[in-house]
Amino acid sequence: MRSDDEEDLLRLTLSNAGLKDVDLRDFTILAHAGAVRAENARVHAMTNRTLSDTLDRDSLGVCIHVTGGARALTDPNHRRICETIQMLDREPFQVLYHEPLPEVADEPWGTVAWNMERWHRKGFTDWRQKLLTLNMIGAEAVNLKAYDERERLQFSVFGGRYSQVQSAHADEADAKHVWLVESEAINGCLTEFALADLAKAREVEERIFDEFVSTLYGNSARRMLMLLMEHGSRNVEQLLEDRIVRFVDPDPARTLSALRIMSFMNGDESHAYSPTTDGRAFLESA
Repeated sequence: MRSDDEEDLLRLTLSNAGLKDVDLRDFTILAHAGAVRAENARVHAMTNRTLSDTLDRDSLGVCIHVTGGARALTDPNHRRICETIQMLDREPFQVLYHEPLPEVADEPWGTVAWNMERWHRKGFTDWRQKLLTLNMIGAEAVNLKAYDERERLQFSVFGGRYSQVQSAHADEADAKHVWLVESEAINGCLTEFALADLAKAREVEERIFDEFVSTLYGNSARRMLMLLMEHGSRNVEQLLEDRIVRFVDPDPARTLSALRIMSFMNGDESHAYSPTTDGRAFLESA
């Protein structure tokens, strides 16, 4: 794509999102990618480097992700930056993302399961990286807010002048046009949009992610995995009624659910459970 074409598409994307009163002539495109996954990764890497530079200069400004599925949190480099921001006692990234309340309410680990399922569909499958991401969220290195942004412009703002903007795309899209833009005017307008939606968003309890990770590392989860490793398979009753499990765990069904959500075991309540390759690897490393 020629430079003029990518600028025209960015102007159209921003104009359609409501930035009609902003001078869309005075901006610099620092990086651009077409709807190709590898190209998207290159722009995300440039965004991380720029974000890290603003942190080094102590000029983070307001940091907000407006996203459909909070996929940025699965990026190890971005995760480390968020953890560094927290370590330096700066205001964390606010993450505005879609989480349907009816589907997560009253379900054991519903919020965690919803995120895990969406990340898995996007190709995020490494169990170690999953745990690191969940642990980062549980440590409140980011501030999660639930609001349906799937039909709206998705973007990130930071540093008072930088914005990463995505073209309109279906929620299940694997890649999309992405721009890293330097412009105080564009950053200011997008920040206003994000703050308005944040005021209407529902708070997500990050502590549930911490509880989920702690449960996986608990004695009850280890005991269940050991039983599966030793015997090859076990049904629900054999796992939940195990003497040691009952002694150490007041709610073993919740632990069993965590192991299933994490894909550390296969099976369901009507059949026997067996350990997965990831479950074996986790038990051996824990």
